[in-house]
Amino acid sequence: MRPCNLRALVIMMTLTVASGAYASRECHVPLAQWQPRAALAAKLIAEGWVIEKIKTDDGCYKAYGRRADGVRVKAKYTPDTLTRIVEKMRRKQHKRGSGEPRLQHTGSQASD
Repeated sequence: MRPCNLRALVIMMTLTVASGAYASRECHVPLAQWQPRAALAAKLIAEGWVIEKIKTDDGCYKAYGRRADGVRVKAKYTPDTLTRIVEKMRRKQHKRGSGEPRLQHTGSQASD
């Protein structure tokens, strides 16, 4: 690869990585302007959520739970206005020992 192409590639990669740092600009709010977690919890309960957890991450609130329709979701909210920024569905997680049968090999096996 020629040096000028390599330099252009490095610059483009740097700009791509740096742009991700600005993705959550809406969450850069002074702590004095934050609403309490209880306010977000009340909002979500009013929307029919069953809340599993609310935490702070990168200056935003992140809520985990089930919507009224039973779908497991995680959502990101601004801490000052409690506006939803993004919501994603979560896959169902199976815990070991929960009584659900595990897949077993049904092929022929030699007996002792």
